[in-house]
Amino acid sequence: MQVKLKQPLAIGKMYYGEMYVSPSLITTAYSNNLGLYLSEDPVIINEVFPDIGHLIAAKPQINDTTVIATDNKWYKVSGFFVADKAFEYLTVGNFFDDIHTKVTVFRNENVYSGGTRAYYYIDDIYVTETNITATVPNLGPDTTLCMGQSATLRVKNLPPTTYRWDDGSTALTRTVTKAGTYFVTATTGQYAVTDSIHITIEPPLHLPADTVLC
Repeated sequence: MQVKLKQPLAIGKMYYGEMYVSPSLITTAYSNNLGLYLSEDPVIINEVFPDIGHLIAAKPQINDTTVIATDNKWYKVSGFFVADKAFEYLTVGNFFDDIHTKVTVFRNENVYSGGTRAYYYIDDIYVTETNITATVPNLGPDTTLCMGQSATLRVKNLPPTTYRWDDGSTALTRTVTKAGTYFVTATTGQYAVTDSIHITIEPPLHLPADTVLC
């Protein structure tokens, strides 16, 4: 789902965004990675028939990694982010591929459109500027490594901010050697801001056997 904002966001300002989601009555599975993505340009061009089935190559500023399985109840997805560009569009959805999306199937009925799918109601989408001074972690752009390489993820030492990685560690650095999506949350007082990075591992290159030609 996509909408144009009433006015562009101000570069360098911190914003708070939230929405409430609830599993639909026709859903056959629960999913995680529901998020809000702010962009300068629209990501869905064809309003009549969007590119259904194609992953939007975007990194949401706010993303919830919880598998949302709240029957008949609303679940709040929320977070803070700093506008590093004059964003004009807000898009709601799942911006991760199947491999990096957690799904819990609770029935295999062919309820709607065939197959096992996760459907959610979305309500009360809200984005507003704040006056908060909080630490915003920055893990950098998504990275591709070769087999055997490692990447060291770093955050700045800015007391009284504390950090927590997705594996529960609280160090300022984390070395990763496997493919996956890694998260760190910076907490300053009552405010928490999360950033993520996706690591891809290139498969090894296999050349054919030596060959002799006449």
